Amino acid sequence: MKKEEVDIILPIEAEKIFKMLDQDIFIDSYSAFIHDFSHSIGFLKTHLESCSIYKKHISSLSAVIKCYGEIIDCFNSYNDNYVSKPKLDDWLKNRENLDEVLDCYNRKAKSYLDLIDSIHPLFVKMETIVDLAFEETKGNHELDDHEKNKIYSMLYMKDLFNCQLEYASKSYLVNFGIDKNFLSPPKRVDVYKTLQKLVYLLKTPAKSKDLDGIFIKGKSHLTPSITEDVYLGFFILLENSLKYARQKTKVEVEVKDISKDTCRVVITNHSDYISRESLDKLTEIGFRGENSKNKESHGMGLAIAKVIFDQSNTCLSFGYENGVFYTTIVFSLSIS
Repeated sequence: MKKEEVDIILPIEAEKIFKMLDQDIFIDSYSAFIHDFSHSIGFLKTHLESCSIYKKHISSLSAVIKCYGEIIDCFNSYNDNYVSKPKLDDWLKNRENLDEVLDCYNRKAKSYLDLIDSIHPLFVKMETIVDLAFEETKGNHELDDHEKNKIYSMLYMKDLFNCQLEYASKSYLVNFGIDKNFLSPPKRVDVYKTLQKLVYLLKTPAKSKDLDGIFIKGKSHLTPSITEDVYLGFFILLENSLKYARQKTKVEVEVKDISKDTCRVVITNHSDYISRESLDKLTEIGFRGENSKNKESHGMGLAIAKVIFDQSNTCLSFGYENGVFYTTIVFSLSIS
């Protein structure tokens, strides 16, 4: 059902239906966020268990593990009290109790916001103690590089969580009209190092999805003046590539300077068919292509990514050829 069809179907109740449609998109957006975050919690538990043996070497690691545990408790508490949202399509068949259905939508949307509000202070706290654990691990001479890397991989989960929390917050803004003021101010960003860090961060999620991995190749020396939110933009594109990649295939990121002031990033993954028409609509709010029918998707991520890259004077485009999906981002110093 589309908004423009509402006044034809139910002119008297059109205003209430408009609001319900907004809530419907909003709730789907947060449902997908909860789903993705739950997967991240699963990765985290594995890292917590494998790193617990190092607590005697790294004193601040206990505080990190405790904080992560508090975040897990927040999500578990939310899941324990989960109440499914009413289905808009079911209501349209009966045309009864519209106010009750709308009230249920409002309460459901508020519960998501309450969850985000409850975990946000934990993320602020986590930033400080993770930084301490990084420094303590780095300066420890009793652990070898392999052991230190295991600890670093757990600490890096902070960045994955931060991206997802930021994603959820910006989804709310996108649902109710994109406000470009939500972006952070521009600063010099090292494109290659930003992508390199994210690729490292997403290696565990790639493995959990039974992929052959995620890899980066090439190099760039460009540091365009763009919003720091480009980190979130890249995260959305890379996570999207992992989500839609076929099992036993790999996701590749190629970074290349194509001129002295222009850098091109190409992300590729082997994916199910997607039409040219769908490619042109991928960044529309709520749109889901043919290849997303069996995926947990809500058509919000690429809309957010487009806002981020548009505000960075960056060209974002998509292509599909011979079973391979291409995401291309071009940065240019001359238009920064």
